[in-house]
Amino acid sequence: MTSGIAVNSLRHSDPDLVKAVIDHANTLVHVSNVYHSVPQIELAQRLVESSFADRVFLSTTGTETNEAAIKFA
Repeated sequence: MTSGIAVNSLRHSDPDLVKAVIDHANTLVHVSNVYHSVPQIELAQRLVESSFADRVFLSTTGTETNEAAIKFA
């Protein structure tokens, strides 16, 4: 979900979005990819269930992603 610099694709002050941001801020905001977290595991499971893939690779930077894509190809 992305948009231009002057575009808001998520509405302004949507109550559900505000609650989700607050709820997430009360948990781990960032965990290094060296460690596993429940949201990370749940995301991986959902990606596998809804795609052709049987596993996923989560990375933290574009460079890391590009390097992995080259290695996996």
